[in-house]
Amino acid sequence: MIEGVGHMPKAASQLAMGDFNQVLVLDLIRRANGQVSRIDLGDRSGLAPQTVSNIVGRLLDSGLVTEGAAVPRGRGKPPRPLTVNPAGACAVGVHLDPATVSYTLLDLAGGVAGRLRRRTPPGTKPADIVAQVVETVADLTGSCGADPDRLLGIGLAVPGPIDDSRGVLLTPPQLSQWHDVPLRDDLATAAGVPVLMEKDVNAAAVAEVWAREGCHEDFVLLYLGTGVATGLVLGGEVWRGRSGNSGEIGGVLTTDDSGAPLRFADRVIPGDLICQARELGVDVPEVDPDDPVAVDEAFTRLVLLAADGDPAAGRVLDESVTAAGAVLAQLINLVDVDHVVVGGPLWSRVSDRYLADLASAMRPRLVDRDDVRVLPSVQGDTVTAYGAAALVMNRFLAPRPGSLIGA
Repeated sequence: MIEGVGHMPKAASQLAMGDFNQVLVLDLIRRANGQVSRIDLGDRSGLAPQTVSNIVGRLLDSGLVTEGAAVPRGRGKPPRPLTVNPAGACAVGVHLDPATVSYTLLDLAGGVAGRLRRRTPPGTKPADIVAQVVETVADLTGSCGADPDRLLGIGLAVPGPIDDSRGVLLTPPQLSQWHDVPLRDDLATAAGVPVLMEKDVNAAAVAEVWAREGCHEDFVLLYLGTGVATGLVLGGEVWRGRSGNSGEIGGVLTTDDSGAPLRFADRVIPGDLICQARELGVDVPEVDPDDPVAVDEAFTRLVLLAADGDPAAGRVLDESVTAAGAVLAQLINLVDVDHVVVGGPLWSRVSDRYLADLASAMRPRLVDRDDVRVLPSVQGDTVTAYGAAALVMNRFLAPRPGSLIGA
């Protein structure tokens, strides 16, 4: 995940010029949620009092931190609590899904300051997406009152496969006109800010680590969108693999009721579920599988019919959960984790079924395990855009820049 560099905004320059100690102090202040003073920072960081005082002074001068009123606490000079200034910096995460482009604005405190969604026009070209992203980022930051000079950068989450080192989107299956697109650098040039690009499922996994701050558990993330993939978090770090393309689970074989082998993707992705539903007589429209927006809209109708009691529509969705349980059980047996997190653009539409039935679908296939939990994503449908923004925050705010991402 190498950075595409545009113009370095004011806040990013201030953070980039800071040394490790400054990043460490800012990270401690951010995590303390207003419950830390200069004295506390010295104890927690191991830095000399004068070093802490100098760093805090710089952070106050740059508007990244604020200092509250003195709080009496026994003898001596009362300490003054320090907290990050949410408006001191921000980052935008952009999730390019073949059906929808989602945007999330994070403030310096890690809070969601704003969100937007835009449909991905059928047949859209890379240059059109770049222009749309630049315009929408400006609209989002402007509507939320964010200072453009405080924008640290843009995190871009895209469908794989990617060339991580060059920031190139290679041959995404649902974007037929996109081949070897240098999207990261094109966007950095157009937007004039640093851009980080990550594969969508890995960005979603980053979101879970960032949102569950302090959590170092191991888990598998099942990503449900126009495509399907899995993310793996081990010891609090996202496992990306050698090339950043880990998690391609769609080609894993499972079986249907007759025992015939089927690709996992054919059992869970919206386009294939719509075809199955039509074969069973469900009243969903015939759609062009190369039109992700039409597929997404038809899938929504399928979900609504199932919720209204259409037995065939319900059967299609239930069988997709069963297939997911069979494949996830194999993965859990391999990597030995204790819970599964599910999220992605489809989550709000299928959450009831997955939360009710996924654990039981996995259980018969697990080896000597009955304690695997299924959890909803903290960010639900917007998990990937949130994770893309968190990557930017992590780049500038984490004492270890790779602390969310494993090799």
